[in-house]
Amino acid sequence: MRGVLAALVLMAASTGHHVDSGVNGLVTIGPTCPVERPGDPNCRDRPYATTLKIVRARDHAFVKRFSSHADGRFRVHLVPGRYVIEKAGRGSLPSLAPTPVRIGRHRFTRVDLQFDSGIR
Repeated sequence: MRGVLAALVLMAASTGHHVDSGVNGLVTIGPTCPVERPGDPNCRDRPYATTLKIVRARDHAFVKRFSSHADGRFRVHLVPGRYVIEKAGRGSLPSLAPTPVRIGRHRFTRVDLQFDSGIR
């Protein structure tokens, strides 16, 4: 029994694929006040927890859905390639422009995402 368990663990480890590349960054939302007041700390853009999706750039095929944390930070493992990060939910607001990202081998690419709250 012990030998079978050890063999299964070794097989899983040898067939597992470790992805050591991807994208990380910060998601923020703004404006946060109806009338922008330069220098007012209460009107600064804020971290934003939301759900996003990643699609392949060449054919727009869905790759992965992920969420940013309460502090706005995110980290997603991806194989090297070209992708686009998009808003995952429906509705026009808050909005996010589709954001292209190129992932290189053995590294994380930093991308900061800015949602438009629609407050004017």
